[in-house]
Amino acid sequence: MKLFQSKLSVALAILFVVLVLVIGFYIWTVVSSGGINIEASAEGEKIIGEPFDLKVNLSNNSKNILNESKIILELPDGITPVNGEVSQRIIEREVGSIDVNKVHQEIFKVMATPSRESMREFTITLSYTPGTIAAHFEKTRKFGVDIQPLQTDLSLKAPEKVFSGEEFEITANYEARDPEISPKLFLKASYPDNFVKISEDLVESSSTSGKLSAKGKVNFPDDASFDIKVQIFTSLLGRDYLVSEETARVLISPSPLSFKLIVNGKDNLVAYANDTLDYTLIYKNNTQVGLQDVVIRSKLMGDMFDFRTLDSKEAKFNLFNRTITWDSNTFKDLVLLNAGEERSVNFSIKLRETYPIKKLNDKNFILKVEANIESPTVPYLVSADKTVNYVTLETKVGGKVEVDARGFFRDAVTGILNKGPWPPKVGQSTQYTVHWFLTNFSSDVRDIEVRAAVEDGVVFTGIIRSNTTPPPEINQESGEIIWKIDRLVATTGITGEKPEAIFQIEANPTLDKKGNYMPLLSVTQVKAFDEFGETEIFNSDEAITTQLSHDSTVVEGQGKVIE
Repeated sequence: MKLFQSKLSVALAILFVVLVLVIGFYIWTVVSSGGINIEASAEGEKIIGEPFDLKVNLSNNSKNILNESKIILELPDGITPVNGEVSQRIIEREVGSIDVNKVHQEIFKVMATPSRESMREFTITLSYTPGTIAAHFEKTRKFGVDIQPLQTDLSLKAPEKVFSGEEFEITANYEARDPEISPKLFLKASYPDNFVKISEDLVESSSTSGKLSAKGKVNFPDDASFDIKVQIFTSLLGRDYLVSEETARVLISPSPLSFKLIVNGKDNLVAYANDTLDYTLIYKNNTQVGLQDVVIRSKLMGDMFDFRTLDSKEAKFNLFNRTITWDSNTFKDLVLLNAGEERSVNFSIKLRETYPIKKLNDKNFILKVEANIESPTVPYLVSADKTVNYVTLETKVGGKVEVDARGFFRDAVTGILNKGPWPPKVGQSTQYTVHWFLTNFSSDVRDIEVRAAVEDGVVFTGIIRSNTTPPPEINQESGEIIWKIDRLVATTGITGEKPEAIFQIEANPTLDKKGNYMPLLSVTQVKAFDEFGETEIFNSDEAITTQLSHDSTVVEGQGKVIE
């Protein structure tokens, strides 16, 4: 008891000393920073693009000399140093010692850049060691500077709707509301990738105002849309800053020449390896005039296309750019498409039997067909040099999960010793091991399930192994073994180790099996959900008998039941 009281007293004493030290350190921190002040002021015009001085005064009215003093200035967004890296956000300066009752001043030359907020808040920190104390202390103050905003007017005009291939005009105007305090401004225009620029004229009325006028055309499918954007920038210290922007969305009106592309009768097909795809291009003249010399082109893109199997139905095919062309020289139906008339052309092609997988990222294969149709005939009131339309069809190639079921009598590699007579004998039990291997090809899959059932006269021994978690489970009532895996990424089993499950079974042949191979395991079935194709996929492997075709130690006919 005395020993316990002694240890308790020591512990309390140590705790008391620690508490005193913590409180003392806190008091010293407060006392040591007393009389130390940070004052800041901003001198000069606080406008965008105009440098101004941020003056910081450090006053030491404490009783100690401040040694190893250092000032740390943290710049807010929308402020950049004039003499330094534009992207620099923290400026540190060594101050040295500040004597008692002395004031030290540091001047930072900075500049405001365009920002949504007018108030810029600086964080100023003084780091120092007071007197003979070795510990470092800090004092921080925040200081706000109100920056006069850079206000501009920007307008953008573009048509709400245009036909594909129709010429249209864009205009934009910009100016600073207060040119006297504004830095130089300039305008940039952004167009869609397939914008064909016919003309563009950008006139700067002054250093802070100007006008854009542009003409062009685009090629998009019916009912598509695209954006045109104009932006005002100013260049400060060699870097461009965005001041304002406007965006106009333009819709594509249905073309006078309608155009549709389907594959195997669908526009949302999920294809699979070795499939045959029948593409149909349907076109119709929606005008009141006949369209002459119609030309149709279709470009095929995708690693899964087997171009050796292409049937272009007598249309011209350019293997270099993988484009099929139908024109009036070959097809008389294209010489004239009467008003209101609808027709079609088609082609077919097979997909590769195997996926072109060489590395981990070879996944999620897509087949893309870009087609266009045109005629030099232009309907009335349409500002274009020809009547055109475009259509694109993308088809996903679904994934594939493959299961390989193999049976063995001699399987020493796994460390499992199968007992019983070989060849199998009527009325005597022989053990076998079954291996399941999984291969996942071109897409990530989830909810994988592999299952098979033992045949008559066959039971599970309970020995199960797997390199996945959890291993397969046996349903004794149904005589099935079921292997479930949460998820497999694409190329599993191709670029890495195959998921494998091993289990042992035992078969006792009856007299009616004499002279034949005894069935051991039913067809092995696998199903999974293809995350790319967004559909369930299925596969299977053949049933296993005592023929044991994968066991290299078994010769042909040796697995037949004997008496």
